Amino acid sequence: MPLPVTIHNHTFSLPDRFSEGHVCTADEAMVLNAFLAGKAQLFVQREAKKAGVSELTPSGSDRYDDLEARTVGYFQSLTVVFTPPRAFMTPAAREAEKMARNLVVTKLNASGVDPKTVSEAQLSEYISNLLTRRPEIFAEAEKRVKASQHLALSALMPEMTSEA
Repeated sequence: MPLPVTIHNHTFSLPDRFSEGHVCTADEAMVLNAFLAGKAQLFVQREAKKAGVSELTPSGSDRYDDLEARTVGYFQSLTVVFTPPRAFMTPAAREAEKMARNLVVTKLNASGVDPKTVSEAQLSEYISNLLTRRPEIFAEAEKRVKASQHLALSALMPEMTSEA
């Protein structure tokens, strides 16, 4: 069933991109199509303003037809990407990862390799291997986090951290 999107009293009919059996249930397809229609609606609003299309623009005009064609093209080009949520990391683990990343990048630069040419997956593997081989990085990260927490606490509540 085509999705109607109305902007300035003009209704654009966008084709369904998902349907039941398209690796989703009927309800999931409805939600995905509604999500994409919302993205297309924002696109139409922006483009209508640029093209000077308003509620007074007749439906058969060149400006209106051009806008409708661009909207359908935009809608067809939209993709839905689901990214898995990031795993929870303690502040010390995040700090250790930053420290390891800096060490890996420094080593790559020293070896004459531009770190930007290394894939994120390969970089993550290097970092993981380094953290496994050198547990002292994590220990140092814990110290840094505790020190920064102490500094923050002493700045906010000096009477709680005064050493007597």
